[in-house]
Amino acid sequence: MTTTVPCVKSTNSVSRINSLLNDIPSIIDDALKGIVMANKGLVLLEGHRIVMRRDHAQMKGKVKLLSGGGAGHEPSHIGFVGPGMLTAVVVGNVFFCPPIHTILVALRELGRDHPEGILIIVPDYIGIRFNFGGALERARSEGINVKMLMVGEDCAPMPEGHKGRRGLAGIILIEKLAGAMSEEGKKLEHIFTACTSTLMSEIATIGIGIKLSSLVPGMSRCCIILKESDLELGVGCRNEPGVKRVPAGPISEIVRVMLEHIKNPASNMMFKLTPSCSLAVLINNLGGSSKLEEYIFVKETLKQLDDFGCKVERVYAGIFASALESAGFSVTLLKINNQDIVNYLDAPTSASAWPRTLCASCVNMDGSASLPISVPSACVSTEQELRSLKLHVGPKMSDKSARNVSQVIILATDALASCESQLNHFDAEVADGDTGSALKAAAMAIKKALQTGTILCQRPYAMLEEMSSVIESSVGGTSSGLYCMFLTSAAK
Repeated sequence: MTTTVPCVKSTNSVSRINSLLNDIPSIIDDALKGIVMANKGLVLLEGHRIVMRRDHAQMKGKVKLLSGGGAGHEPSHIGFVGPGMLTAVVVGNVFFCPPIHTILVALRELGRDHPEGILIIVPDYIGIRFNFGGALERARSEGINVKMLMVGEDCAPMPEGHKGRRGLAGIILIEKLAGAMSEEGKKLEHIFTACTSTLMSEIATIGIGIKLSSLVPGMSRCCIILKESDLELGVGCRNEPGVKRVPAGPISEIVRVMLEHIKNPASNMMFKLTPSCSLAVLINNLGGSSKLEEYIFVKETLKQLDDFGCKVERVYAGIFASALESAGFSVTLLKINNQDIVNYLDAPTSASAWPRTLCASCVNMDGSASLPISVPSACVSTEQELRSLKLHVGPKMSDKSARNVSQVIILATDALASCESQLNHFDAEVADGDTGSALKAAAMAIKKALQTGTILCQRPYAMLEEMSSVIESSVGGTSSGLYCMFLTSAAK
């Protein structure tokens, strides 16, 4: 039996009992100071919520990249400032676009004596479109060379009356491509055109909300209230409503629903997912899901894409664009239609939040896109040899005595397993309440080994050694180590 603890809801109008956030007026400024203090290559523009590369004035011959938006989506976009990605980011209040004046200050700072120009890369939201667009027009009137790329790759249909698509985590891949092109010395028009072409038909994102943020600082609640049995398919990065509610289920089913939506022509996107597509996949954790869930989500996504016939060449997983403490994921698929895209994704960057994928250069070393995810142990034969030697060590009992010993041990394992709940209850008073479950697992593993002949009782030494081996391979935790040492010592 599993002990459950009822959830007690706070009666306070603002509940932050599980948060370390400081007073609302200072949280954003404190966070920006923190990232700059941790990354010496970044600097804050005094008096403004603008994070810049410290060396941006030395970027002669390179297009500068500016992004921004509301706080609450970290590490987006401040975590992607650095050589090879963004030059600067303008930050607004939580889930609110920064004001036109602050954006204009950033454009003036970056555009001073920089004829190569500035490319603004921002997600397609109404407030961002208005504020960044307004700052762009004023900057152009002052002679600053600047263009704006609105990123909208969401597969979920927009509310009636809104043109385009919402920008989600796919913007991070666009920033990476643009940053690499800038480092190569590509012109502003070239970068803008190449990224626009990618956005037209080569990239798509779909999100799923599991538990949405309960509070936005300064607001009473989030935009959507979900039942415990519901998930929000197509949720926006600010917790806006998506396509529909879907019932909660295993991760494999959640991934299937998400990929089916991307593949569905009714999603009304020019992006077409077909077998044999070469892809880069970005799996974004909305911030509140565990790494354990994230890795399972990665495994299921890649498995289902492989089953569909897609060739996944690059994978990026982690928290790229969060929504405060919301739980959930988004999947971004980027088509790889030429080697340049791979080269730009692999190009070096010192942006702190861009993942350093281990051995990325080895992905195609055997001429294929997939390498084996597991290899056989080189020590199996050694273990087998040691086990065969144990079977002949020490005194030997008669077959009848061995059968009696086996029956006694099996009775003991059944008795121990029956005490699972009681032992868990006792353990819960001082620890994590799993002792009974751990002992039951060990007991059942020993019982199975006796019944299948893995443990033979003719020689006490071999029997005790094998019992120790069974426990150490089937049960974790402190008790496992203690029982293994006890049985190994008893064998000697």
